[in-house]
Amino acid sequence: MSWKGWRRTGSVLAVLAMTAAPAAAQMRPVRPATVPDLVPVLDKACLPVAGGSPVAAGIAAARSIGFAVTASHGELATLQRGPLALNLSPGNCVLTLAPATAAAFPHADRELTGWLPRLGRYWAGGVEADAAGLTARKFRAGGHTVLLWEVADEGERQLNVNIGK
Repeated sequence: MSWKGWRRTGSVLAVLAMTAAPAAAQMRPVRPATVPDLVPVLDKACLPVAGGSPVAAGIAAARSIGFAVTASHGELATLQRGPLALNLSPGNCVLTLAPATAAAFPHADRELTGWLPRLGRYWAGGVEADAAGLTARKFRAGGHTVLLWEVADEGERQLNVNIGK
């Protein structure tokens, strides 16, 4: 191919790239307004407790990001911030979003698949669905097992994220 041919091909590719960029930008997933970001809570409050820090440290970290203690007994604690509930026990953390919409699971799945590889060695199981259309997924990252699942009870849907060893 001559120099003019390469130059013409490069120009065509540049034009295609410019027209494809806005389309690609529109395809990026957008966080639904009804789904709060979960990773900051998991990172700050859940991960230390799941890693072996005392539950009291998890309570302090959760309070620093706006959670209030609603129940506490020994090494067990439940904290609440709006639609998010946080249950802490030694080596384990469960974050619950209730009520949740059908958009909550895909959003949380994208958040976790973006965040968990930063913890170290990473594995993600497949998304499993039941007859009711509720989904679940299991991850393993940095020595932690993470479960993401939906539950429906009396017509209300909730999303749960569990982090433990």
